[in-house]
Amino acid sequence: MYSDNSGVAPGVLLPALWRNNPDDLCAVLNRIYIVFGMLMIIVLDGAFVAPCLIRWDDYRARMETLASGVLGTLVTIRGNIAFALLP
Repeated sequence: MYSDNSGVAPGVLLPALWRNNPDDLCAVLNRIYIVFGMLMIIVLDGAFVAPCLIRWDDYRARMETLASGVLGTLVTIRGNIAFALLP
């Protein structure tokens, strides 16, 4: 159709995702995978750091109420409350 086999009229620029060259598509997919992987690492890091930044003692009354409702008996939490995903 056209001399460069892209299926597009000369002078028309398309984003890399819409080109017919499979190498370009693979490169774009690789970039998408890398960005997605980096976002997942940031989210997981946040999940491990966030419990250190929360003052769990502020939620003592709510935790006692929830535990009392589940267990069916009065629950009292004494001492400091700490939470961590890893030991």
